[in-house]
Amino acid sequence: MAKYLGLQSLPGGYRNYKIFILKVLAKIFSRPIQRSELLEWIKSEFKLSGTKAPKWYIHTLFSLGLVRESESGLSLSEAGRKFLSTQDDEIILKKLLENFAGFQEILALLQSKAGASSSEIHKMLRSTCGFVWMTDTQTSKRLLWLRALGYVETDGRRRHYLTEKGRKVASAITSM
Repeated sequence: MAKYLGLQSLPGGYRNYKIFILKVLAKIFSRPIQRSELLEWIKSEFKLSGTKAPKWYIHTLFSLGLVRESESGLSLSEAGRKFLSTQDDEIILKKLLENFAGFQEILALLQSKAGASSSEIHKMLRSTCGFVWMTDTQTSKRLLWLRALGYVETDGRRRHYLTEKGRKVASAITSM
């Protein structure tokens, strides 16, 4: 399966990505739920007026492999159940690495270099992965996800660095 190029943000800013995911997974945990019901719940819970963004949020959960759909409705995948019970960031990171292009390359670059700007990372992704992104929006979204999970941090000059947790993961990935 080809990896996704597009990646969405989640409501509440990157510091709340895990909170959003955990709330939605908890909502689905006890019983299958219809997509329309989950959409309305997300709109209500996160005070959203339209349906476009909530539909993308649900799509993101599918893309991460945390939610699946059957005739009875939406339910948690094995990864979704595991993340809900353990809240282990590596579960989400593994899904980002498996399902979205560019994450492994970002971690490898930050491991090999003492900090990089979004622009530098964007240029690397364009040249290494052949992405035709004209703006660095998708690069920035990937960096926000890595920050949300505690693998990357930024300094006051908007340079990105691996955290200790990020260095361990990047080292394990690049030694494979």
